Amino acid sequence: MLEISSGKTTAAIDPKGGYIVSLRDEKGDVLFPRTILTNPATGTQKVRGGSHVCVPNFGPGGSSGLLQHGYGRISNWRPVFEDASEVFLVLDTGPDVYRRVRTELHYELTDHSLEMALLVFNYGDTVVRVAPAFHPYFAMGGEESVELDGQQLPLGDLADTRFTNGEKHTLALNGRMFTLESTELQRWAIWTDSVDSYVCLEPTLDGYAFLDPVDDNQLIRGGVTRIYSFTLSW
Repeated sequence: MLEISSGKTTAAIDPKGGYIVSLRDEKGDVLFPRTILTNPATGTQKVRGGSHVCVPNFGPGGSSGLLQHGYGRISNWRPVFEDASEVFLVLDTGPDVYRRVRTELHYELTDHSLEMALLVFNYGDTVVRVAPAFHPYFAMGGEESVELDGQQLPLGDLADTRFTNGEKHTLALNGRMFTLESTELQRWAIWTDSVDSYVCLEPTLDGYAFLDPVDDNQLIRGGVTRIYSFTLSW
């Protein structure tokens, strides 16, 4: 497990999945800690919490045959740099058509902010489709609603994922006001299954893109690098 900090903000990162396991400050959990939970309605166990990257796809893989949220969160990332407040991890290859795709994750803390960046480099000759996302679980304090951009959203309305657009959003919950920004990922998913006290607000490239016809902005040709960034502050 890797640990980084800045001021009173700390994060733990698991190279398995490139996963932010926990994010805390002087008030407690910022992100709901990664946990294995049992859904009482179905009896199934799921990993919930923390924050992970969804690459190459957010949501279902569609006809690609990829798993939900892709292969990044189940792969072993290699740490290549770490200091007190930042870490770089690398995944040199992926499965099938992504075997010549290199991905890099960068996490950097400042006091009360977290910067995340995903770099995707296609070093092969085959064009690949990439429509990624970041998937944070925000810790709640027992609220029955959250405030997104000044509008109250009851948790019961978020069992079916809702999408909103924009470069910047605010999210108020658990005594904190979050600002979330991404230039590249401007289709945001908000969701909770209410199994525990968390809600997700996730920046994506094109939502459930792999269920739709391919768009040119999702294609990365040989020799091309794309960078997708996300800043969370509170």
